[in-house]
Amino acid sequence: MNNDNIALNFDKAEYYSLEEASEYLNRKYKTDNINAHKLLKKVVQYEIPLFIYGKNFQLTGDYVMKSFRSVEPINDDMELYRNNLKEVSKLNRAAYSKIDSMLSAVMENTGGFLELSVETIRAFLFDSKITTDNIDETSLFGGFLPIAIPNSNASSLDYLDDYLLSYFEDSVAFTLALYPSIDIFLDDEEDITSAIDRTIKSCTPKVVDYYLYDKENEKTYITPYFEISRNDLVVLSSGVTKLEELISNNEETSIEIKSLDTDFLKQKGVSPQKLLAKHMAKHIANKEWQTDVQNKIKITEMSEIIYSKLYSLGFNNELPDQARNIKSWIKEVAPDYASEGGRPPSL
Repeated sequence: MNNDNIALNFDKAEYYSLEEASEYLNRKYKTDNINAHKLLKKVVQYEIPLFIYGKNFQLTGDYVMKSFRSVEPINDDMELYRNNLKEVSKLNRAAYSKIDSMLSAVMENTGGFLELSVETIRAFLFDSKITTDNIDETSLFGGFLPIAIPNSNASSLDYLDDYLLSYFEDSVAFTLALYPSIDIFLDDEEDITSAIDRTIKSCTPKVVDYYLYDKENEKTYITPYFEISRNDLVVLSSGVTKLEELISNNEETSIEIKSLDTDFLKQKGVSPQKLLAKHMAKHIANKEWQTDVQNKIKITEMSEIIYSKLYSLGFNNELPDQARNIKSWIKEVAPDYASEGGRPPSL
């Protein structure tokens, strides 16, 4: 084996920083034309997944299980179809909780790779460093890989299949979104600010801001906002290989939206954008009500808030004609105080 091949073997890895991937490709193709920023442009162009390493915080997720996908309409009865989906969703809740616990345990132990959304990756074309407080939670992380098995599927979490099939007779079809949080525990005579500062020091990536949830008789936790730089971005070996194939063949790759199975949705007559709009409506409403400490926001007012936010995010074509029709999208996450009484009986 000649010296170039030996050096190339040293450059090979299961995952790379963009700088390392550039060095590997330059050595492989005997050029010096590839750099991290050029590589990033191609990654964005061809929709190659990028990740960051994270550790010492918890994850909760929105998942679509394979049992949910398998529900079929019967005789075009959409009411029955919706009811069947609701029943399957109820059965899935125990699995959701277990998935959250397992992913969080990995994050607390060895840490893992969090897949970034395409929207987040694009931000690095223009900024070398970003903070996640400017990114909607539903558009931040879309998958997770333990560092020990980086060649699995980050969206379907296929490394959990054996366990989930054994205990729940089900598995994940794809992940809509993953949400970071950090539980806060106070030591003796420690105030909340000191406890938060102590806890976030151990987190990766760096926590630069947070939102505190501290309600009486409930656990205290924060939503962290991270600082992420281009140097934090990780591309898997499989991603580099795919990029080489696409560039060498000069083929246009179709965009695979991991949070939505468009073929499945078309079969059911549901727009993938509308499903995403409804998903975001519930998540935004849930967050708004969590911060409504005075318990004042009724479901009609929340519908107006959600309608406005979704419109500003570009979902105008998916929204109903009137804001009040958003109620049906968010009623399952509405707290009891948000309900509104009907018309009083006539005397």
